[in-house]
Amino acid sequence: SCSDGEAFSQAVTSDAVSIIDTEPTILTASLSPALPSSAEDLVLTWQGDDADGDQITGASITWFTDDQEVPFLVNLTTISSTHTIRGEVWHALVRAQADGNVGDPLVTSNITILNSPPSASSIGIGPAQPTAAADLTLDLTTTDADGDTVTIASVRWIRDGFEIAELAGDTSVPARLLAPGQTWMVHVTLSDGMVTTSEFSSAEVVIGNIAPVAVIIITDD
Repeated sequence: SCSDGEAFSQAVTSDAVSIIDTEPTILTASLSPALPSSAEDLVLTWQGDDADGDQITGASITWFTDDQEVPFLVNLTTISSTHTIRGEVWHALVRAQADGNVGDPLVTSNITILNSPPSASSIGIGPAQPTAAADLTLDLTTTDADGDTVTIASVRWIRDGFEIAELAGDTSVPARLLAPGQTWMVHVTLSDGMVTTSEFSSAEVVIGNIAPVAVIIITDD
């Protein structure tokens, strides 16, 4: 009721009003790294909020590659590099969840999967116990996440701390250049046809002595 100072009006009851729960929102959502190679995982980072103070309990996440939904990756925040291919464009659609409500989606920026450089999974010098009696050989195993053909771009052989120029590009060292006590190592760069890597280096090896050979001479008396 209300009053004009002399009399009160009849009380009037208003219609009931329901306070509707506000949907939660995604404030930010981003993918990293910004320039991923095909050997790197994609990671989604997001932040949500709810105007009613309800606790954000999670997010509904949908992944897309080349604008096609990838259903089996639903709600993951990390995408393994095994699911990505060079040249693909990825983004994610994220909805916040709170108190049983799901908010409007926020779409991340697109990121493009870049080339992965080749790698040396193992590099060494053979044989296992080198001597001056046999050539040294480069033992190399390579990998490439994109399945590219890997080639050797450069080879540098180092003897006692100094590069041997005449061996540039060679995958072996002739025995004539070896002597007991020398230390050798090798540096290699690789190429996948798109990029050339920095150097991969072997451990040092030491040239050992050649085992003596007993010679028995039998003479007739």
